[in-house]
Amino acid sequence: ICDERLYMLGGWDKTDLTHSVLSCSVPELLQSCQQRPLAGKMQTTPATQSTIWQREAATPNYCSSCATLCGQLFAVGGWETGKLSRAIYGYNVRTCSWEVMGDMPTARHMVLVAILDE
Repeated sequence: ICDERLYMLGGWDKTDLTHSVLSCSVPELLQSCQQRPLAGKMQTTPATQSTIWQREAATPNYCSSCATLCGQLFAVGGWETGKLSRAIYGYNVRTCSWEVMGDMPTARHMVLVAILDE
């Protein structure tokens, strides 16, 4: 979540890895969820309308992990031209653009990323 938007980067789209990036407004997403009883329990049913999702600039590689810091998304590791990636990319949510932020010492895929004390 960055600037009250939820970002979804890459992943698997039923047939292959994808570079796609989608975002939606967190307040709109929460508003679109409906609470309804189901067999005595509450169930959250997310909206299926794609109108709340917006396509963003595609990732430069097949990123495997991301984190947010200071209004920017950081995509870390993944796959790039058929091999593991060392790249760290930054996505500026205000300009909708990616830039190379640097490289990790070793290539990684399926890595976990966390930011402490933002």
